[in-house]
Amino acid sequence: MDAGSGHSAGDGGEAETRSDAGSDAGNDGGRDTGFDGGIDAGQNGGMDAGADGGMDAGPDGGMDAGPDGGMDAGPDGGMDAGPDGGLDAGPHGGLDAGPDARRDAGPDSGVDAGLDAAADAGLCAVPRFEQLTFAVGQQPVAVLPAPPIFGGDVLVANYFDGTVSRHRFDGGAWGRVGTIAVGPSPHGFAVADLNRDGRADLIVTNRDDAEITIRYQDSDAGFDPPVSVGVGPGPLWVAVGPLNGDLWPDLVTANLDVGGFTVLFGSAQGFSAARTFATSGAIHHVEIAELTGDGISDLVLANNGQGRVELWAGLADAGFEERLVLDAGLMTRSVVVRDVTGDGRADIVAVSRAANTADIYPRLSDGGFGRFTLATGSAPMLPLVGDLSGDGRPDLVVPQSSGVASVFIATSQGSFAAPFAVDAGQGPYGAFMFDFDFDGDLDIFVTEFDAASVTVLRRNGCDQP
Repeated sequence: MDAGSGHSAGDGGEAETRSDAGSDAGNDGGRDTGFDGGIDAGQNGGMDAGADGGMDAGPDGGMDAGPDGGMDAGPDGGMDAGPDGGLDAGPHGGLDAGPDARRDAGPDSGVDAGLDAAADAGLCAVPRFEQLTFAVGQQPVAVLPAPPIFGGDVLVANYFDGTVSRHRFDGGAWGRVGTIAVGPSPHGFAVADLNRDGRADLIVTNRDDAEITIRYQDSDAGFDPPVSVGVGPGPLWVAVGPLNGDLWPDLVTANLDVGGFTVLFGSAQGFSAARTFATSGAIHHVEIAELTGDGISDLVLANNGQGRVELWAGLADAGFEERLVLDAGLMTRSVVVRDVTGDGRADIVAVSRAANTADIYPRLSDGGFGRFTLATGSAPMLPLVGDLSGDGRPDLVVPQSSGVASVFIATSQGSFAAPFAVDAGQGPYGAFMFDFDFDGDLDIFVTEFDAASVTVLRRNGCDQP
C-alpha cells in the first residue's frame, strides 16, 4: 500500500503534498514528527516519549456519513479495565441476553431522584464546561492524548486527509504542531510501544484498504517509513494488549464489512500472520479485558449487525470462543469495559444508536452480569467514563449526533442523577476524556466530523440546581 500518497489539508485549509516514502510535510515542511521531541518548529522541547502501554482511540460509530455509511464505534479512548475474574460459564452457556438475564435496575441501579439529590449529597451536580474549538484535518474521527500522557498534547485521526495530526494548547489557544502520514481512510488508532524499545509507536486502521498502518518511532523523534499489515475487510477499530501471555503487545481489529475480528500476535520478530475469527454480524468495536477469571485476556465486541454485545473468551492455545451474548439493542456501535458502578469489578457499557440508550451491564459477585438502561437522547455515539464531579465515583458522558452530550453524574454505587446536556459541537464523532490543563478536573474532547474541528469541553467550576 502507498501509505503516503495524496494530500492533507492543513489547519488553514491549504493542501500539503505528502511524499510516497511516508514523510509528511506538516506545518514545517519537514519529516513526520515523533512523540518525544522536535515537533515541527521545535516547540516540544524534547519530551520523553514513554510509551503509554496501548491507549486506544477510534471512531464512535454513530455518524451515517462517510464512505462506510455509518462509520464505526469508538469508545472513550480505550483504557481497558483490569482483570476482575469470576465468570464461570461454558461456551454459549453463560448469561442469556433475553429478558431472564436482565437484572431489575431498582432504586440503586439506574437514574435516581435527579440533580437535587446529587446536590443534597454534597456532589458537583452540574459540572460547568467552557467550550474551546480548534481546527484539525478534514473529517476528524478519533482523538487521543499524545504520549507522554502528561504532555497535554492531543492526536487526531483525520479520515479524508490520511493523517494523524498533533495539537498543543499554548498561550490560551490550540495549534497544530505536527502531522503524520498514516495511509488512506484512518479510523481508529492506538499508541503503544510495539517493539519494546522504549518509544511509543502509532497503529492506525485503514478502513478502505483492509489494512492497518504502523509507524514505528525512531531514535531521532521521527518515524520509520509506514508498515502496512493486512487484516479483515473494513477494519474500524484497533485494540492493543497482551493476548497470549508473552508480554509482547498484540493487536485486534473490529471488522465491519464481513463481520468478525482479526488478531495479530506480537513477538521480537514482529507480528504473526493475521488470524480472522468470523462472527454473525458486523463488528463495530472491540475492547480487551480479562472477564472470565482464568488470567487470559478476553475480547468484548459491539456487534452492530445483531444488536448485541459478545464476550469471546481467550483460550490457553491463543484462540478465542464466544462465551456470552448480551442483548444491547439495534445498531450497537460501541462498548466500554470499565468499573461504572464503583464496586471494584469491571462492568460493560454499550450504546444503541437505534434505541437511543446506554445499557450498563454491572458485573455481579458470582461473575455474571446484570443490566439496566439509561435513555441518552438521539443517536448516541459512544460512552465515556470518568469522575467529573470529584467525588471518586465514575460518571458517564454520552455524545450524540445531534450535537449535544448527555452527562450522568453518579450519586451512589450504580446510581445516576437525571442527565443534563452540554453542547458538543457539530456532528460529534470520536471522543476522549483527560485532564489536559493539569487542574485536577477531567476535560472532554470531541471530534466534529462535519466541521473539521475538535471541541474541547474544559471543566470550569460547578453549578448547583
